[in-house]
Amino acid sequence: MAMTVQEDTVLVNPISSYQEGDGLKHSHDEPYPVSRARAAVLKANGLVELVEDHLAGAEASKPRGRRGRTS
Repeated sequence: MAMTVQEDTVLVNPISSYQEGDGLKHSHDEPYPVSRARAAVLKANGLVELVEDHLAGAEASKPRGRRGRTS
């Protein structure tokens, strides 16, 4: 069953273990959708990263420059 992500919903990636609803979330779990307000609380407590923030950080850490260039 496909999950529809609404405008007020964002994907979060757990970075620590915590209780969420009826279960536990762990750092090895897949990203999951939550409301923007819930995401803000989780992030403020250091429990998640926003998926968009995580992707932006990965892009920033890619090496820049030409491959195989010799001086």
